[in-house]
Order: sequence, then C-alpha cells, then structure tokens
Amino acid sequence: MAAWVPMKSGDPLPEGAVWAGNDKSGSFYVGRSFEDESVPEAASGAYVASQRVFIHTYASRVIQRDEFEILTYNVTDQHRLVWVKADSGWIPPRAVLAGVNLETGLEIFIGRWLNQGLYTPGKIYRSNQNIFAPCGNFECFSNEYEVLVEL
Repeated sequence: MAAWVPMKSGDPLPEGAVWAGNDKSGSFYVGRSFEDESVPEAASGAYVASQRVFIHTYASRVIQRDEFEILTYNVTDQHRLVWVKADSGWIPPRAVLAGVNLETGLEIFIGRWLNQGLYTPGKIYRSNQNIFAPCGNFECFSNEYEVLVEL
C-alpha cells in the first residue's frame, strides 16, 4: 500500500520511495508539498535525490520546498504501481491522487512526461488536459504524459 512519508530538505531517501525518472543530475522520486499563502494546492513534484531537495511548479515557475512528503510503497509490492500512457486530460482508473487545489477543488494527479529522452515528474489536472513539470527554472507542459496508477 502507498504511504506518504514526511521529509525535510537534506533528509535521506526513505525505503520504498517511488522512482519517477531522472536527468543529468540524477534520479527523481514522487513527492508532494502542501499549500501556503502563495500556492493554494497540494503540489505534486520531484524529489531530486542527488541534491536532497523537493521541487514543483506553480504559476509558470519552479518552487523549492524545505518540507514535503515522499510517496513510498512496500518494496516487495512496487510492481503494483505502474506508469500508464495518457494524453489530453485522460486520467486512468485507480490513478494516484496527489491532492486538491483549494481554490478550485480540482484533483491533482501524479504524472511524468518524457522530455528529451528523460522522465520528469509533475502534476496533472484533468480539466486543463496537460501535465505541468519542472523544466530547468521554468514550468513546462505537455498534453502527452504518463499517470501513476495503483493496480
């Protein structure tokens, strides 16, 4: 069963952390942070293991958080988590929910997108039909993505 583990920047990666992709700096793991006065939603994003930081996007910018949660899954059962190809707002049944936007009530799902041959985790809103993910210092989006699903 999936569980969210509270963490702070600099903490070691918990056992069973769900891998989401990588770039030249190393591996990304599925994470989320919660709203504050500047971000009214539970934000799905990436824990960058090599730097021990969590990043997510909001309003076209990349934000780093010092407190966040990492998605973990029993190591022997991680085969029950799969990435399902999707596009244009389609969310498959049993998709893993990251949270809800407090202003709109819209659900936020965990996704990843393939950018220049590498996967980067991000957030998917069904209504706007895109994934939003960190891309350097900016927020990138795509209508083609993969959604994390629990079998």
